[in-house]
Amino acid sequence: MEKFIKQCIINRKNLEFSFKDMSNCLINVSEEEYKEFEKGNYEMSKENLNRLIRVLCLVKPKKIILDDYIDTEGLSDKEKDDLSQIICDIVGDVGA
Repeated sequence: MEKFIKQCIINRKNLEFSFKDMSNCLINVSEEEYKEFEKGNYEMSKENLNRLIRVLCLVKPKKIILDDYIDTEGLSDKEKDDLSQIICDIVGDVGA
């Protein structure tokens, strides 16, 4: 969890979010409670941890090369995007 908190701090600062901004993104978490979280003294709910991941861009989607899996010749960009999402869901995090 310590590594996760460190990454939260780095990303919050890079995105120029205040403690108040962060507490407003979370469910029932005050500004003081968020500060305590960054100090390692406050435990977030699973829902709030998921929100932190989204808000602070902690997980980047993996790029899947469709041609490694299917023939995309003749498909529109929209069709390729849809197929890419389906393949990501099936394959999961490649190289994780």
